[in-house]
Amino acid sequence: MEKIIRNWQNKIAYKFDLLMAKGTAAMIGLLGILTLVVALIVALISSAFTGGGIGVHMWSGLMHMLAVGKLATDSVDNITYLAIMSLATICGIFITSTLIGILTTGLQARLEFLRQGRSIVIDERHTVIFGFNDRVFILLESLIAANANHKNQCVVIVDNLPTTEMDAAVRANIDDFCTTRILTRSGDIADEATLKRAGLENARSVIINNENGAESLKTTLTVSNYMNKHEFLCPDCFMTVILTEAKYIEPARLAGKDKVEIIYTEDIIARIIAHTCGQNGLSKMFAELLTYAGDEIYFEHIKEMTGKTFQEVLASFEYQTAIGIADADGKPHINPPMDRIIGEKDKIILIEEDDGAYSVSKPVIPQEELIVKGDHASFGVEGNLLVIGENEKLMGVLAEYDCYVKENTLVRVLITHNPSYDYDKLKLQRIKLEFCKVDEINKATVEKALTDSISNALVLSDDKSHNSAEADTDTLMRLIELNAVKSERGVDLAITGEMNSRRNQKLVNMMGLGDFVIGSNITGLLAVQEAENRGIGDVFGELLGKKGSEAYLKPIGHYVTLNTPVRFGTAVISAARQGEIAIGFKSVDLSTGRYTMRLNPGKNEEFKFTSSDYLAVIAKD
Repeated sequence: MEKIIRNWQNKIAYKFDLLMAKGTAAMIGLLGILTLVVALIVALISSAFTGGGIGVHMWSGLMHMLAVGKLATDSVDNITYLAIMSLATICGIFITSTLIGILTTGLQARLEFLRQGRSIVIDERHTVIFGFNDRVFILLESLIAANANHKNQCVVIVDNLPTTEMDAAVRANIDDFCTTRILTRSGDIADEATLKRAGLENARSVIINNENGAESLKTTLTVSNYMNKHEFLCPDCFMTVILTEAKYIEPARLAGKDKVEIIYTEDIIARIIAHTCGQNGLSKMFAELLTYAGDEIYFEHIKEMTGKTFQEVLASFEYQTAIGIADADGKPHINPPMDRIIGEKDKIILIEEDDGAYSVSKPVIPQEELIVKGDHASFGVEGNLLVIGENEKLMGVLAEYDCYVKENTLVRVLITHNPSYDYDKLKLQRIKLEFCKVDEINKATVEKALTDSISNALVLSDDKSHNSAEADTDTLMRLIELNAVKSERGVDLAITGEMNSRRNQKLVNMMGLGDFVIGSNITGLLAVQEAENRGIGDVFGELLGKKGSEAYLKPIGHYVTLNTPVRFGTAVISAARQGEIAIGFKSVDLSTGRYTMRLNPGKNEEFKFTSSDYLAVIAKD
């Protein structure tokens, strides 16, 4: 008998557990049944002792159970009835408090569920970012700026971190969200349910932002497979993948097929360093083109340009600059031949304030008498370079730098150890490479290495450090030392620094310790540019590459007469006749030595240039 009772107890307990496992609704239903049972028992007892119908007593019992104050209105003449209803009221208090507890618990569980990012994003044409790290804040800031002229925009961040942690970090690092909402979703990226919650089918672009190359490859494969299996709201949705290791580039291209664009961070950073180290001011131009604070690069289909030559196109915009053509297949051609005819399906690659912000104006009429005639000497970047520190990017920097500096340019590398890489295989043609090994890098050794012939300095993040924070601290110390030497000597020294952390990048910029700070900020900005406008990566690839046309700062006296008011459009036409595109100028204040970089000035604006000023051009050499 005892065994039978125990079995029944186990069965009841098991059935009860199954019922509880069904959640809040099941518990409320059970509580409702219990309420009716108690009300029926009360009705039967009350009817037996006081007479009257069971239905009337059941209703009265229910009212006493659900409304405690009902007992106070009962007559004290019938003590039996009063005692029965008091019992009902006590049962009602127990049931009501239990119901409140169940509802509170259920509501808390639902809120926690929502806080964990378990609901499905129903926004349309949003951007999905996979991977949460220090670079994500650069991505967000740039996306917010890009979306500023559009209402109700959305960015979804997906990672396996708790959403509460991601939300708190976003609020701590982003000051103004403008018109953009930031949503976070937590889960395993390899799980299709996670991609579903991110609303991937309705996205217009995807940015894969993992720090680890292997994880980036897995995410690329997962998202690509999802794209192939589902119908997307935006058929042209594609992935922009940020990679830090070269060995994953080709596998990522194969995994993403025709729906992927690769941003290789080491290559991009090395190229930008090489271009900006020798040409002080070029960094500000690239910074403006990469951010959404000033002018950016867009692809525009402009019917009025069909049938015109590219040189005619150059003269057709007052406040915009055409730098190339994208053909019918979308392939960009930077600085094409000036006699290239614009086709019906061609797009003009424009530097402009915003997409669609261009306006076609009357053709520029140059001041012929102010155009400098004749052939110009071949251009080569002047200025020897001091490199402090060493990492794998230095190989790429030297290879790129060697392509456009003058013969016998000195590059002195200050390190505390033997060179870590085989620089002989670079076969440098124009650079005279010199390694200076010291016991410790400090102000004294920096000052000794910084001879008068050196006008550019580069501080690289040390890849021998145990972590990026230590490397950034070392970089910060070197920048302080360089600025001290620069101030004491009163020399014009262009300083470029590489920082890993976004916070440290901002700190250096705020303190004015470097002319250009490079790191995750640059790759993040370029990734957003590509995600917003597919094909921009190829444009920057050519501008920063060894082949094709690149960005240069050339003496403006090669183009127009100096010390005389001249319209900028005249410089544009002068450059075009040399097969170059003028996009702005660098003006130097002779009294202070400080310079300003002006991009996209009006073609009819007048300036008086001096021998210290430079024209920013896109040219083949």
